[in-house]
Amino acid sequence: KDLAAALKREPVEVWDDTAKARLLIGLSQGIRTGFDRRTHKQVKQTYVRFNYSYLAAQNLAGYEAEELIEKVMDHFDAAQEALQDAWGAMLWHEKVNTAATLADIEFATDSLGEDFAQTPPTKLSPEERETVIAGIGKKYLNKIHRELLLRAITDQWVEYLTKVEALRVSIGLEAYAQRDPLVQYRRQASEMFQQLMSDIRAQVASRVFAYQPRRWNVTPLGATQVAVAGTVTGKTKPAKKRKKRRRHK
Repeated sequence: KDLAAALKREPVEVWDDTAKARLLIGLSQGIRTGFDRRTHKQVKQTYVRFNYSYLAAQNLAGYEAEELIEKVMDHFDAAQEALQDAWGAMLWHEKVNTAATLADIEFATDSLGEDFAQTPPTKLSPEERETVIAGIGKKYLNKIHRELLLRAITDQWVEYLTKVEALRVSIGLEAYAQRDPLVQYRRQASEMFQQLMSDIRAQVASRVFAYQPRRWNVTPLGATQVAVAGTVTGKTKPAKKRKKRRRHK
């Protein structure tokens, strides 16, 4: 069903590798109806449709642990650099035509210094432009990492507190098994906290390379809206006095 909808939305005449990859990326995730245990409401959940565990296992066969770790970290470093370049180029092209000076572009002056703050973006040399784009991408990607980490801590911390409260309520049952409830509470709470740290790292790692910012659509004010806004911010007509009702004795 999703495949048929994707083909209707974006028909492909020539099935080259780029078209196939784009189609697979679009179908890599699906949406299904689920049940939220915290809110007890029906929600739409996004899940990973394609799992490449067996393909990954075949590709990793024969590697030693240290060699594999070095290979993975090299791949992450290359992906980070590619993301920095992509974010920097995207933000630069969004602002370069509307910004009067370099100071009007976020993070643009961090690479070249405050001496270039009043320089028009179009007046930069190719080398200076590449330096600014790289600096913007690095700063913005760092901002993304902080946002993802804060979001992961917030999400997982709420779930952790719910589990700890459930443990506090039920830990007294350990006495029926001839075990000290206090000792068992400390042990299980410690394990839950270690799992919390692991879940935070897993959530950040799973989303850091697939992050997309929220887009806000700003609709320009039309003539009617400007007139209405002018009456709100300017002088308005005085409100009419309400007539008092006569009370019957």
